[in-house]
Amino acid sequence: MLPSSSSSSCSGSTPATQLTVKSSLCRLQKCDRLRTAWRIISSIEQKGGKNEEHVVLVKEYRSKMEGDLSYVCASILTLLDSNLISTVAASLSKVFYLKMKGDYQRYLAEFKVDDERKAAAEDTMLSYTTSITFYNGVWL
Repeated sequence: MLPSSSSSSCSGSTPATQLTVKSSLCRLQKCDRLRTAWRIISSIEQKGGKNEEHVVLVKEYRSKMEGDLSYVCASILTLLDSNLISTVAASLSKVFYLKMKGDYQRYLAEFKVDDERKAAAEDTMLSYTTSITFYNGVWL
């Protein structure tokens, strides 16, 4: 699991109402950095190499990054489900949160395999479809 971020952009004292927003933004930034790093590591792994020791290290690091990325995505999905989607009425905010939920499920589907990948892809489609349904209900 990831330790809490200690960078200056994600620390400091803030009012309680801003804490959730600030925490959410830090998780979003962390997820973006992890996805970028995962793509680079995966590219290096696919190229392979003649040095078996390096190949093993790259695979171990990719696996660790996938665990970290799973943790961050799961925490964002939990925040969306428990604090955001369930608390807003049918509005553009709900459309936005459902689309965001689909995005983070899609991020999971990028690196998961087999049944986990299939489940993440199905959850992604469900969130995007629900988002479109709410959008049509709000604007049509």
